[in-house]
Amino acid sequence: MRERARRDSAGAPNPRRSSREMELTMVGAGERGSIWSGEPRYVTKVLYVRPERETLDRAIARRSRKIADEGLEEAQILHQVIREGEDVNPSVLQAVGVRELLDYLSGSVSLPEAEERIATRTRQLARRQTRWFDKLARSLQGRAHVSVTNDSAADHILHTMHDTMGA
Repeated sequence: MRERARRDSAGAPNPRRSSREMELTMVGAGERGSIWSGEPRYVTKVLYVRPERETLDRAIARRSRKIADEGLEEAQILHQVIREGEDVNPSVLQAVGVRELLDYLSGSVSLPEAEERIATRTRQLARRQTRWFDKLARSLQGRAHVSVTNDSAADHILHTMHDTMGA
């Protein structure tokens, strides 16, 4: 079914989405809902920490530097695995930092250029995520309690939580 859905949706504007919709139709799945509509199932409170652009850009620069410095050893292992012809999960190769560090290891870019590319891709991801959360916050107005802040104290709390959970 999956292969048939892929073939049938090849010319669609978004073939992956179209293919998935066809698969669901083929197996008789019901109409899919959306997080953007309907009433929340539970009392919902959202604290959306939306840092100022300058704050976000500084954090991205620090994070990109850290990825370039600390991710190099893992990238070398992955580079070796690829050279040996072993299969690598495609989603790994799409992760921010992997492609850029592999380009560095192959000699096609310098380390500072790889770091800048990491920062660029991270900023692009951050913009997509911000637009998504902006839309979510707007869609929940009147149906949930939504607080949006760019308070650096709240931002610090979230980063501390992120660092603690990632350790």
